[in-house]
Amino acid sequence: MIEGFAAAILMGLAGSGHCMGMCGGIAAALGQQQSTAWRITLFNLSRVASYAIIAGLLGGGIAAIGGDLKSLMPAMRLFAGVLLIAMGLYMLDWWRGIQILERGGAIVWRGLQPISRRLMGQRTLWSTVALGLLWGFLPCGLVYSALSWAIAYSGDSHAAWLMLGFGIGTLPSMLAASFSGAWLQRLFRQRTTRFVVAISIMLFGLWTATMPMMKMLAMGH
Repeated sequence: MIEGFAAAILMGLAGSGHCMGMCGGIAAALGQQQSTAWRITLFNLSRVASYAIIAGLLGGGIAAIGGDLKSLMPAMRLFAGVLLIAMGLYMLDWWRGIQILERGGAIVWRGLQPISRRLMGQRTLWSTVALGLLWGFLPCGLVYSALSWAIAYSGDSHAAWLMLGFGIGTLPSMLAASFSGAWLQRLFRQRTTRFVVAISIMLFGLWTATMPMMKMLAMGH
């Protein structure tokens, strides 16, 4: 699980350019509206917590319904590895097939969007926390892919720890957008940076997929 947590952080870091493109304007607006650093930090911590909570509930629920998933773990790890490779391709803008995951999330987000708009104009402690928690449901192919990978990789509620790592990886870019960290924004938008991290994720995905395949082949002999 340690290597998975590290991979999850890398995913968040590699997706920083995408995060800034999709949410950078909102993060900047939040920084202007909620001028205190602690409010901006609290929003982002709540956002990261929402990723972990959603993953824990879904992973735990699937494990509870499915019972003993040990026999399915090789196939789930194989699926997780394929998702990692797909995410790497998505981050490099070489293949955007995983955006199909956004379509289902868009249905949920349409119901939550009016609430998030109301919360954006408020400056209370609870509105900041609530907005951050709602942000975990934003229809984002990168987040949904990471969520699917976390559940497939862990097979249970431990997916929460993997999504916590993913959320931690997104913090630098989102905080930079809120605090106008121009140099950090430029770093995350550089293709070289995205390339190195995305290739690392794809290699880990290849390793993740290869291990269960080797086990299945060994069991077949």
